[in-house]
Amino acid sequence: MLLRVATDAAQWERQLAAGERLQRNQLPSVPPLLDGWDMAGWSSRSGSLGGQFFDWFFGPEGLLALTVADVAGEGVEAALTASSLRATLRSHGQYHRSVERLLNQANLTLWTGSAGDQSASLFCGLLEPTTGRLQYAVAGRLRILLITADGAVPLTQTTATLGTDPEAAYRRLNYHLEPGQSLFVMSDNPSDDAQAGCWSDAQLAELLAKLTSAPAEEVLRLLRDRLIGVEKPDKQQSRSLLYVKRTKA
Repeated sequence: MLLRVATDAAQWERQLAAGERLQRNQLPSVPPLLDGWDMAGWSSRSGSLGGQFFDWFFGPEGLLALTVADVAGEGVEAALTASSLRATLRSHGQYHRSVERLLNQANLTLWTGSAGDQSASLFCGLLEPTTGRLQYAVAGRLRILLITADGAVPLTQTTATLGTDPEAAYRRLNYHLEPGQSLFVMSDNPSDDAQAGCWSDAQLAELLAKLTSAPAEEVLRLLRDRLIGVEKPDKQQSRSLLYVKRTKA
């Protein structure tokens, strides 16, 4: 019996390691090579598997899709839902030019494909690289900040999470990113205190406003070090970050 338990445990560890590699390999490792743009993403999990991810891919007519997701739950279940949601967004994103239609379709797909216990917060944006026009929509609650020469402006909002209401209608918001302006999205839950690594929007805005001239990779590296530095080792949070900067017209 002890040998059987040890064998099963070793097999489970191998499966977890394989799942972790798969999740890690699904994250984009190289940003799009777009003249006038600088972007980076980063994702971490409190356990070996989880429901956090960021992604970017090209859709119809040269639109660049940008996504950050936070799937409810932990472990294998959250990882499977995140993988399914990522595939859904990439599939529907090949023919939808309207971000609200893309979110509505993703919401319906998640709702019909689950037993009602799978949900996710999601930021989804469609960017026109040649003009800087960005249309985006949000499901659930994530941190969204616009960084300009005058400082960082919180754009965080709360809507229905994906997968909870098949009739939820997500609203499109529009913005035109000018040269020197940046967009920052983070998937952990907003909070008004900095305990256990939860930073308020105001604290993040203050920090990001000081990094307007830094490359995207350096911005995320500094944020990662600051966020992890205030967390307790046994209470590290799962989160994904996305930073998009327009460097020139």
